[in-house]
Amino acid sequence: MKLSNKQLLILFIFYSTCFMTSCNFKTNNDDNKKIKLVEGEDWIINTETFTIGKINIHTSEQELINTYGEENVKSDTIYNDAGSFSIGTLLYPGTKNEVSIEWVDRDNKKEPETIKINIQGSQWHTKEGIKIGTTLEELTKLNGTSFSVESYASEVEGGEVTDWNKGKFSQKEYIYNGLTVKLIPSKPVEIKQGAETDNFDDEDVDLENYSESADENEVNSNTLKPYDCKVGEFIIKF
Repeated sequence: MKLSNKQLLILFIFYSTCFMTSCNFKTNNDDNKKIKLVEGEDWIINTETFTIGKINIHTSEQELINTYGEENVKSDTIYNDAGSFSIGTLLYPGTKNEVSIEWVDRDNKKEPETIKINIQGSQWHTKEGIKIGTTLEELTKLNGTSFSVESYASEVEGGEVTDWNKGKFSQKEYIYNGLTVKLIPSKPVEIKQGAETDNFDDEDVDLENYSESADENEVNSNTLKPYDCKVGEFIIKF
């Protein structure tokens, strides 16, 4: 049977609509699979209440499942920088909001010991506005001054902030038994030691000649300006 032009047009619109709806449905399903939002989730790392979203010092894996849903919680191997590993828990596994958790009670997966967040684009952030991807310049502005970072070396992928140098974050639980911010460079970094300087327009400057740092294992954040550093990881220790 030969179809009229009008019938062909109707069929074209129908199949086009079905195809577009199918694509949209798949995309939406993928989005929902990646992140199934929990009602009331604020994505805040709060150093005052010592909470990460709905996670606190008493949280267990079972409570995470009850809160976030079984599809958003996964027991998995957690690897550390030193090459060691342990069985821990991933919240929102495989998504930009992934959170890795190591437990004090590893057998029963109770009481967080160390939590790490390090996926670019993550929605997790501190109350003060630090997030994964915050640039060195932005972090300095938020702190109100430069700060100290553990020494970089060519084989090291990044360095942790060790002292906020009496800046805004010095008043917070932002180091050691609290929240540690780790910077990662966008360019290769080879610094043995260094210190504060405000002018690093020349990338060939000899950074080793600046040695005002009180600790040879630290550098002032200003020495990292040529390397386009940004926040690459949050480490929360309970």
